[in-house]
Amino acid sequence: MNGREPRPRRWIRIAFRLCVPLLALLVGEWTWRFVRTSGFGPTTNPQLVQDDPLLGWVYRPGAEARHRTDEFNVSIRIGPEGFRGGLGPDSVSPQVVALGDSFTFGWGVELEQTFPARLAAALGSRVWNLGISGQAPDQHLLMLRERLPGLLAGRASPEVILVNFCRNDLDEVLRSEVYGAAKPRYRLGAAGELVGPERPQVGWLTRNSQFFRSIRKWAVNWAVGRPAEVEPELARATVLALYRGLASAAADSGAALVLFHEGAPWLSDALEGVPNLYVHDLGPALAGNSGGPAVRFPSDGHWTARGHELVARSLLEFCRRRRLLP
Repeated sequence: MNGREPRPRRWIRIAFRLCVPLLALLVGEWTWRFVRTSGFGPTTNPQLVQDDPLLGWVYRPGAEARHRTDEFNVSIRIGPEGFRGGLGPDSVSPQVVALGDSFTFGWGVELEQTFPARLAAALGSRVWNLGISGQAPDQHLLMLRERLPGLLAGRASPEVILVNFCRNDLDEVLRSEVYGAAKPRYRLGAAGELVGPERPQVGWLTRNSQFFRSIRKWAVNWAVGRPAEVEPELARATVLALYRGLASAAADSGAALVLFHEGAPWLSDALEGVPNLYVHDLGPALAGNSGGPAVRFPSDGHWTARGHELVARSLLEFCRRRRLLP
């Protein structure tokens, strides 16, 4: 005997040493998905969200889930085209198309309580809600330029395209990754023109591991911080260039672009006179509800059903004053 371990036994031990960490990773991934991701919202919930080579992420057609927090418990159903509630019969053309993030999507409220649904009821016509939680103006531009024409195939173009601005858009347009997911990004050229977009780059681990995606999200936020606080002028210039691009793309489809925001007067000032672009501040309408039902969830910050009601009313009045809608 030379004291060496028999080869079969040695291979068994090597295989065991390799399998134990692998098994631990698989158990950790399963546990993370079961315990943690089940509580994720419509931006990152894997039941609802899937990666997309153009926009970074979109909704899974036909997906259903509940969105629960201490402040609300609502149902979410994604239609066959990949948007909340679906777009309706192929023969029906939209009068209004709403682009945007979680506020347009209707975070925390039922579908019929969202401002696009309330607009549809007031107009007696189809209003498409193309809101995808977490998306920014660069993704809205790509949606309008590259996805909307296909959705409108065989239908009349809308009269109005709505898009909402949120303060976190300033941060997100300077990033190639947010919420643990890759996203497209435009950059500004020497003359202030849009260059790009850079397409989302999704690695195998990010695509297949929710645990890795969550760790990466934390690590990126810790390492990068908030670019908008470091480069505020670049953030604003990029947002403004994107909205000019959105106005031009809307004109190409025969629609007027209405950009709405809350208390961002710099947007109204900087975009005044841009062809085919109408800017509306929702701040006064929401502030005018003093003493009435809350317009926001206290901790969450998104609009309540009452908030969506006021937003729909304010947008409709604005569009009618500008003779954009009947």
